[in-house]
Amino acid sequence: FLGKYKNNIVFIDNISSYIDKIDVVFGVYSTFLYDLILEEKPVFILNTSMDYGEGLIKNKLADLINNPSDVCKALRMARGMDLNLIKKRKDALLAKTNDFILQKL
Repeated sequence: FLGKYKNNIVFIDNISSYIDKIDVVFGVYSTFLYDLILEEKPVFILNTSMDYGEGLIKNKLADLINNPSDVCKALRMARGMDLNLIKKRKDALLAKTNDFILQKL
């Protein structure tokens, strides 16, 4: 379903050497996705039967992709995404993390 984009997609297992080359992130496992929000990357949650990324959607830190045909649409959306929105997502995540840490102290 990705057609001409398939040659530009890379699956990796170690993010550090690729972080500057990442334009957009799709996934379902939230810990990794939280890390990429902190790196100021547009994040999209793939809708599956697992709800690992539900908090990201509820807190407006990521966008939901309901079916594979929406992936290309999301790529176009990410390309035009306001950089201020991406920064606000990072700031919101940091604020929530700090609040959580303070509550635990």
